[in-house]
Amino acid sequence: MQISESPTNPTQELRQPSPVIEPETASRVGQEALESARKSLHASIARTWDPTVLAIVREIGAKDTALLQETFVKTRRTVELANEQEHSSNIDKLTGLHNKDSFIPMLIANISQAARRGESFAVMIIDLNDFKPINDKLGHHNGDRLLAHVGKGIRDTIRQGESANRIGGDEFAVQLSNITEDDAAKKAARINEKCAEVIMLTPPDEEDTATSIKKKDVAVSIDMSIGVNVLTTREVLALARRFKELTEMKKKLEVDPDQNALKLEQIEELINIEVSGVTAPADKKMYEDKANKGGGR
Repeated sequence: MQISESPTNPTQELRQPSPVIEPETASRVGQEALESARKSLHASIARTWDPTVLAIVREIGAKDTALLQETFVKTRRTVELANEQEHSSNIDKLTGLHNKDSFIPMLIANISQAARRGESFAVMIIDLNDFKPINDKLGHHNGDRLLAHVGKGIRDTIRQGESANRIGGDEFAVQLSNITEDDAAKKAARINEKCAEVIMLTPPDEEDTATSIKKKDVAVSIDMSIGVNVLTTREVLALARRFKELTEMKKKLEVDPDQNALKLEQIEELINIEVSGVTAPADKKMYEDKANKGGGR
């Protein structure tokens, strides 16, 4: 069977009338029901259009609705699995938060969205105080448990549409849209309160070999410093334009990465400079004082 050339609009071919495949004995009502089902299926394919799906549709010729349905479901599942794998690669397995590699792309995307909506935007930087001594004294296993505890505390506190990343060994970032300084401070207080809940950790050597006495679990509560940088709608708009300019330049250079290696490195440096300006936290003491007043969103 010949495969026709791809139309200018990928969905045009799907909108063409499909051949009648009903038996001659089929009722008029049955024909109308089948045509309605076929149109619904074609609409689903059009909404989730993918080059692979379109190629299969052209090959089948849209003559066998059952086969088309089966093929579409399988192909859609393949795409979903690929998306799940990509999502998994962006997750820090220890804390369940997004990882460091996904922080800048998420930041650029979230700022662009806030600019389109005319919203303010905030980045919260969280540092765990005295984590290293705890990690050294109680062992890396317990240090990991403590980090996982903090990750869960952050996940339980942020709302849908807000995002969090682990951007360092004991450093985290939270991105918030459409938020005031007071609300950001309240959010910081809630995160601090949730993560400061006591967690019981078992010392690395459960039994003291010298005395043969079992060591008891240790109650640990982590302290953290939280800095917040809230951008106004005007600042968000200007930053979104700058990011758009830099990312478009980067895409053009990536056509020939070997030839443009130096320029790409310069673009990356410019992006990092802009990101540093966003993540540089505001005066921590000011936000700690506000946070101590309590409250939450």
